Amino acid sequence: MNLKSLLILFAIAVSTILLINNVAIARVEAEGIYKFDGSNFNKIPGALSRIAVGSDGSVWGVNSKGMIYKYDGSSFVQVPGALVDIKVGNKDNVWGVNSKGMIYKYDGSSFVQVPADLNTIAVGSDGSVWGINAKTQIYKYDGRNFNQVPGHLSDIAVGNNANVWGLY
Repeated sequence: MNLKSLLILFAIAVSTILLINNVAIARVEAEGIYKFDGSNFNKIPGALSRIAVGSDGSVWGVNSKGMIYKYDGSSFVQVPGALVDIKVGNKDNVWGVNSKGMIYKYDGSSFVQVPADLNTIAVGSDGSVWGINAKTQIYKYDGRNFNQVPGHLSDIAVGNNANVWGLY
């Protein structure tokens, strides 16, 4: 089986394949949104393809059309902008990536572009932000810029600045 056939089979298994900086990213469109109440998962109205929860309980999501939503405690409210992925450290650290690999940070009223060309980002509870570009190069945000860090990763996760994990 050739690569094209494998990609077609893979595309059938997921609802959306995105190209971010010419790198294929699969995204499964969820049937619904569910919140755990301590013993059961309860359905919340709406449909998201990505969801992120901050350490303070802030909940944000993105649907398959790139529309951004913030949970206000009772429902998801649309926020202006267009992203393919969203990450939340806490209510003051909400970040996203658009389909062109451009990075955005929510400033309390809108998403503002932060200069970087990354495929994925991760946000810690302390506000630390890390990212990876299409060449698997690693970057760390210093409050103004993303600076390259030695090494290569295909995925990254951040609990806080002292707990950064990656895969390659």
